[in-house]
Amino acid sequence: MQQRLLIQRGIVYRVRAFFFNLNQLRFRIRIVHKVKDIRRRLDVIAANRSNFHLSPITKSVDARVGGDRRSIETSSLIRLSKTYGRDAEMGMITKKICSKDVM
Repeated sequence: MQQRLLIQRGIVYRVRAFFFNLNQLRFRIRIVHKVKDIRRRLDVIAANRSNFHLSPITKSVDARVGGDRRSIETSSLIRLSKTYGRDAEMGMITKKICSKDVM
């Protein structure tokens, strides 16, 4: 059955399948060379570690910016429960925003 299918599809299918497999092989070879290059560079860095008096870190490091902070200190959002005073200023700004005489 598979032989009959190959005959029906013809030479175009065989050529396409050959080049598809060849491209996959080229891609894999290129990735292997990139990985080997990265490993070589990492080996050089590890060898130079003693020149710069560096030691490996054994604890995990949080990659987020400001990972220790619970929340951002400044924000554009206003929490009414944490706004103290300035009631007059808030009322004035609200009036200006809601008035129809806005230029």
